[in-house]
Amino acid sequence: ELPESEELDALLDRFLLRSYVTSVSDDGLMQILSQSSTTEPTDVDPNISNKLDEVVAEISTTLDGISMGQDICILIRDLRAFLREDLGLYVSDRRLVKAS
Repeated sequence: ELPESEELDALLDRFLLRSYVTSVSDDGLMQILSQSSTTEPTDVDPNISNKLDEVVAEISTTLDGISMGQDICILIRDLRAFLREDLGLYVSDRRLVKAS
């Protein structure tokens, strides 16, 4: 996606190197979506109680092992294709994976 305003054009102009990349292929998207989540632990506010820290750590550990089923991955892949081909809408790979 390229900037659509003068301010963002000026910001883009400051980068010495620019690399334009294509979207992930449908097969690549299926591979990304079917992988287990690998979220990095985040810093926790020191004012939060230790009990809450334990709960958050347990939830994070549990979620790391969860992956989407094949049917859901196929549905998301087909939805992206529909948006792109039939409606002319672009959904970035990053946003698509984040939303899933």
